[in-house]
Amino acid sequence: MNRVLISCVLGLNCFFGVACSSISRQLNQANLSSEHKITITSSIGVATDLPLADLTKRFPVTTLTVHSNPAYKGGRKEYEGIDFATLLAAIDPDLLKSRSPFWFKITTLDGWTAPPYESSTLLNGTALLAIREKPTTLTAPISSDGLWSMVVTPKKQLYPGPFYLVWNDPGKNPDVMPLQVASIVIQRMKPEVIEK
Repeated sequence: MNRVLISCVLGLNCFFGVACSSISRQLNQANLSSEHKITITSSIGVATDLPLADLTKRFPVTTLTVHSNPAYKGGRKEYEGIDFATLLAAIDPDLLKSRSPFWFKITTLDGWTAPPYESSTLLNGTALLAIREKPTTLTAPISSDGLWSMVVTPKKQLYPGPFYLVWNDPGKNPDVMPLQVASIVIQRMKPEVIEK
């Protein structure tokens, strides 16, 4: 219920340095409670809701260094979270064994859908479903909960969490690392991109 309410309240197009679509609405960090969830749908259409507390119990928390994060003007950032390949292996093990390319459809809390990500973009290197930034690379402005460096856009500051998908080769195409990830759908066929 909280996740649905948050999605309705946030009017943000939240990905790295791009201005938000609804400038009048502000991100209320107080609404981002301990009930954070992400929904991951396998290639056969089975959706799994994963609360943050369950993720950190089921999977080890690891660290990833992003040497040049475009959200922070190419700054170096270190994140803690769940290794993305390990997470996918638990959700869709047969797909990973097939070695065939597949795609990810990623949607943020406000309903914005990122460009389709081909599996090699995230799996040939190291990708992380980040749940917090390491204190050693926090830079001002810092979120009120102390977990993230805020992403500063020309219009406002954005809270990257509760889930931020990052990887260690942002030079790959696409190089948008989506903030505030709400859902990930795994697809065997490349999703259609509708030009607006």
